[in-house]
Amino acid sequence: WKVIETEGPFDSVYGFSQGASVATIVAGSSNDDVLWKALVEESSKAGIVLKKESTIPVPFKYMVLVNACDLPASARVNFSGGGLDNLSICIPSLHLIGIDDFCRPISEDISRLFSDTQVKYIDSGPDHLNKSIIGDSILLHSI
Repeated sequence: WKVIETEGPFDSVYGFSQGASVATIVAGSSNDDVLWKALVEESSKAGIVLKKESTIPVPFKYMVLVNACDLPASARVNFSGGGLDNLSICIPSLHLIGIDDFCRPISEDISRLFSDTQVKYIDSGPDHLNKSIIGDSILLHSI
């Protein structure tokens, strides 16, 4: 949030692996007070002070998340309503998921947190993901 506050606003964000999970947490905290509190507490441990306004703006207009890995247990617990099942992130998103990626089930779970989402499966795992994206003109157009 510190970067969003000082350098933003941003039209979109691209997150790969853990970056996709972090972007999901940041996006989810814009409409989840319990998650926001957890994010503030964790940030303060790192010496980063986040200020909460009366309403937290949606941080991005669009998200591209690639091979998202698991959200930390603390983030899973801190979403309001007792878990991720009740969260709906209203930011349009594109999820690129490697068919052979070991985090595929997690990536699919994370994609279901978004109310306006597209999922595209890539024929290769994370080591060859960029080659798959570059060779897919339809996918490039959708991004």
